[in-house]
Amino acid sequence: MMKKHCLECREPISGRSDKKFCSDDCRSRHYHKREGPKISMIRGINYILKRNRTILSKFTQAGRRRISRDQLIELGFSFEYFTHFRKSSSGSMYRYCYDQGYLLKDNGMVYVKRDKE
Repeated sequence: MMKKHCLECREPISGRSDKKFCSDDCRSRHYHKREGPKISMIRGINYILKRNRTILSKFTQAGRRRISRDQLIELGFSFEYFTHFRKSSSGSMYRYCYDQGYLLKDNGMVYVKRDKE
């Protein structure tokens, strides 16, 4: 029978026949080498989405319904990232960052609202 070697460090493996790594450290290192770039990208996008939500929530909590696009940009808001769309009863298409929605208007204003669901 041929001896199996760890996929990470190439050391011989003992134990179960379906084992791929010699230790938890090697298994973890192998996973992070393979998945690290994807995980990093996802973390970055989630950071932007959370920041967008936090910025919008400051206005909805204060009862403000309108804000200028430029003011949101100054606060670090990124219009390229949002979680989903939702059409309002008037037919306008709101973009959402989780439960905080916004509608971009042609005049440079942004209407914000919090989803009650």
